[in-house]
Amino acid sequence: MVILAVEFVDFLNKKREELAWVFIALYVCVIIYSISGYVNIYQPEGIFYQPEEIATALRNAPGNLPIYGEDEVAPLLSLMSGRQIFDNMIDTSIQHFASGAQDMNALSEKAAENGIYFVARVANYPDQNIHDTGFEEYFDKKVFDSSCKLYKAFDRSVPDDPLNQVAIYKCSAS
Repeated sequence: MVILAVEFVDFLNKKREELAWVFIALYVCVIIYSISGYVNIYQPEGIFYQPEEIATALRNAPGNLPIYGEDEVAPLLSLMSGRQIFDNMIDTSIQHFASGAQDMNALSEKAAENGIYFVARVANYPDQNIHDTGFEEYFDKKVFDSSCKLYKAFDRSVPDDPLNQVAIYKCSAS
């Protein structure tokens, strides 16, 4: 075993340049595989098919409340509906809150106190007793339960994504 290991190291040393190209080729293959896997897994999460219909509902919603919601949905709907984004919170990715850069509980309470239209992709399966869930990484569930009421929901059928609706909730302390 020792002699074979020494011979193998000697072989690798002699073939160093040729093996470098093999490792580079393998590295490129791993990168391509990783990127394609990422795109195939996460691309459906950002898809919602009726932004014009949702923006119209927000444009016609009573009051001049700002929008707060998921960073893949809320900024586009803000532009399309002409409503402001609450507290200029465009980045609501879960890493933003998980890292502690922003306090989700404090932000949720502030949003409910001021009043917002909360826009989120949610899972709603009444036959399985699953209601209004899927947003808990960027809006506090306790605040949601105590101060948010469904305004409108839009069905969203994307394969392999359990979040089956884009919903608008009117959230306020009153």
